[in-house]
Amino acid sequence: MCEYKFRNGEKCEEEAYRNSKYCILHIDFPDEHSKEFNEIAKGKEEKVKEKIQRKDFNFEGSKLLKLDLSEIDVDGNVIINDSNVKNIYFGDQYISGNIEAENSEIEEISFENTTVLGDIDLDNARIGNIKISSGVRGDVLLRNCNIRKISFDHSTVEGDILFNGAKVDTVLFRDTTIRGDAVFEKEKEKEKFRTKKASFETVTIKGDCLFTQAKAEKVSFNDVLVAGDLGFESAEVEELNLNDVTIVSDISFKNAILTHLSFNRVSIRGKCSLEDIKEIKTSVVYKDSIASVLELGDPEDQKTKILLDKIKDLESEENMYRNAKVSYEKLGEKEVSDQYFYREMRTRRKQKNLTARFFEWLIADLTCEYGINWKKPIMLWGILVFIVFPAIYFFPILFNIQIVSGIQMSINDFWSFLYSILNCLYFSIITATTLGYGDLHPVGIGKAIASVEAVFGIGMWTVFLVVFSRKFMR
Repeated sequence: MCEYKFRNGEKCEEEAYRNSKYCILHIDFPDEHSKEFNEIAKGKEEKVKEKIQRKDFNFEGSKLLKLDLSEIDVDGNVIINDSNVKNIYFGDQYISGNIEAENSEIEEISFENTTVLGDIDLDNARIGNIKISSGVRGDVLLRNCNIRKISFDHSTVEGDILFNGAKVDTVLFRDTTIRGDAVFEKEKEKEKFRTKKASFETVTIKGDCLFTQAKAEKVSFNDVLVAGDLGFESAEVEELNLNDVTIVSDISFKNAILTHLSFNRVSIRGKCSLEDIKEIKTSVVYKDSIASVLELGDPEDQKTKILLDKIKDLESEENMYRNAKVSYEKLGEKEVSDQYFYREMRTRRKQKNLTARFFEWLIADLTCEYGINWKKPIMLWGILVFIVFPAIYFFPILFNIQIVSGIQMSINDFWSFLYSILNCLYFSIITATTLGYGDLHPVGIGKAIASVEAVFGIGMWTVFLVVFSRKFMR
């Protein structure tokens, strides 16, 4: 009898192959160029057919070139644990139990138009290629697997898909619905999930999609709905692209390290906190996207400044600032909201032509920073009225040019010199405040200068009152 012992402790009841301790299914293949290779391969194939006819689908520990179970309905489990099989086929069938292929080595396994009521369990397996175009009522378990490529195409998974601790070169989801969670995380104290490429196209995930502590070169979401959370906590991702994505709950980047992050037409109905990102290495694009709460952090914080410096596209930058402004306004953080409003307006200005940019800077930015800085009009008013304009009125007097009638000066008399300076200061103040007592009045070019100062004085007081009222009375 065969000496192979199953996981449950029972021994295989098949007869041992000649000159071997094991049956035809459990013996290793000889060298493919040997005389026995074809004989053993044929014997294995016949034994598989015999077991299928007996409705025996326990192939645990088998060593096969091919296991074709397509078009065969199975009432129970299909067991392929601890096996070494080159190709496994499931297709056009109904399986009422689980498909178990834990700790197996498989070149290719495919599921075409198959309905599996239980789980597909491939934990700890080493697999070249996995193709799934089927319906699975249970979970798809791929924990600690080593996989070259796996694709879900036109599939429905009622349970979870778990890649915890797996190493996968390429993960593809297309036209697929996952009613549970899709988890790509570190497996407890074991390895992180690693992948070169993970792509989701036209996918609906009713639960969470989590890449906690994962390491990936490229992760892309296109036309995806995530009804739960989308998480990248402590993940390392070189390129993360989200296009036409709706996230019903939150998206988390806590302690994530990202090289490039792109949002394009992304709707986040929960919270998106970019301030938790540990490091952004190159760029951030945020285009036509919105979050119910978008947290970038205080723009004066050094970490936030580094993050904002990575935003390359002006339109993306404007959209991100606008969303952050609205989010912080909802949170009651008026000061931070004002800072993002200022950055939004400044970014919008950069997209205009040179002339429009200059006048907008002169009128709106220089005077009050688009209405958020009430101190600036006071400072500008004070500098120009107390220093600049008095100096303009005074210097012509040094060359015996009089632009303000009634101000006389003797250079040799200190008190006369000081009195003239004070008179110029006095004239500047009454001009800026439009008091106009009449004891001093401009002449010649002084009329033009005084007119400019009068307009400036009235305008800056108006700006101050409006900005001050907005700041403290809203």
